[in-house]
Amino acid sequence: MPIERGIDGIEHYGKRIQVRAYVDDLVVFASSREDVRRACEIILEFCAWTNARINKGKTKLLVTQWAAGSAGVPEAKSSIPRKSNLNQSLSKHTWPYDWITQVDELKILRITFSSETKTTVKNNGKDS
Repeated sequence: MPIERGIDGIEHYGKRIQVRAYVDDLVVFASSREDVRRACEIILEFCAWTNARINKGKTKLLVTQWAAGSAGVPEAKSSIPRKSNLNQSLSKHTWPYDWITQVDELKILRITFSSETKTTVKNNGKDS
């Protein structure tokens, strides 16, 4: 089963986003602990079928607040969960696999994403 059909993902500006692939890197957008668990199951099943391997030392998870208002984005346009909502159900100690490392910052294609929108915007300004 493709990841897109196995997880809810997130909705941003009216578009559903579940996964993005960049050469040999995979970015999964999960909105719940169940999304994380199911994405891992699908990826592990894919690896079993194809003999591919997960680089577990590089598997990272970033829980974000994505407080839309802090970046000037109207709140109604984004349903991305706030960090406070995620932290209630997604603590650092409850991830389904011990090889998932929760981080405060994550770099994807030379963009550094942080747990707070303001920090992400500040760290990736035009002077960066």
